[in-house]
Amino acid sequence: MANEKQLRKAAAELNDLLFEEDDPQAINVEASVKGITAAIIEAAVLLTPEDELTPATQAVIDELAPTPAPKKSKVKGKPEPEEDEPEEDEPSLKEQVEDAEKLADLKILVKENKEFKSLKADLASYKKANDLRDDMLALLEPEEEEEEDVPTKIHKQNIAKKKPNSKEDAEEEEEEEDVPKKKRSGTPPKGVKPSFKKEGSMAQFMDDTVKEGGTWDEIFATISKEAKKRGVKTSLSTIKSHVRFRVSKDAKFLGKLKIREDGIE
Repeated sequence: MANEKQLRKAAAELNDLLFEEDDPQAINVEASVKGITAAIIEAAVLLTPEDELTPATQAVIDELAPTPAPKKSKVKGKPEPEEDEPEEDEPSLKEQVEDAEKLADLKILVKENKEFKSLKADLASYKKANDLRDDMLALLEPEEEEEEDVPTKIHKQNIAKKKPNSKEDAEEEEEEEDVPKKKRSGTPPKGVKPSFKKEGSMAQFMDDTVKEGGTWDEIFATISKEAKKRGVKTSLSTIKSHVRFRVSKDAKFLGKLKIREDGIE
């Protein structure tokens, strides 16, 4: 039987793992032994197989809240058949994230769904439900498609419309394709100002900016300024999710830089 010291230590560990600092559902470690015991049993329901506990705390939970055995029917040795319940439409993953009010509930969704794989490594750093919810919703939004520049679009349209009128026209086109194209200069013609700070899509601009490093405030200020020029909206949580997504696809995306709590260094 677990003693008082073991119960209070297990309660403290569960608080750190499952609840925010001021969460009213957190276990009162100063309560009576009976009160702590009941609270541990209730909190154990929130644990998932991915949660890592110390052997001492796991032993306390196994003792207080063992896995219930299947109910037996009146016929000896046969388990009681489960009653069929009417099927209900399950809410979408986005709705589950939006409806979850507690940090512990959001963490469970992160652990159970592969869509949030990039958040699992930093899950313990989240202390507020709203911060985690924003990053989860950002990951559920479709990745921004890279925009094709206007000259390329027009060129493709012209090629599609233009058809060779004769054999000679077709031969001329083949000769033109064999001629190596001149590389564009990095600077625009004199008197012409570039429409954006950098060429390419907004996603590419974000990639180039985060690879330069800096604090989150500095990175957000640079990207937000460019986003306003392009008439698109962005947020710090969207930028952080974008970085995590890139790193999850390519571990060398940031080179020698690392993601820190206050920025990328």
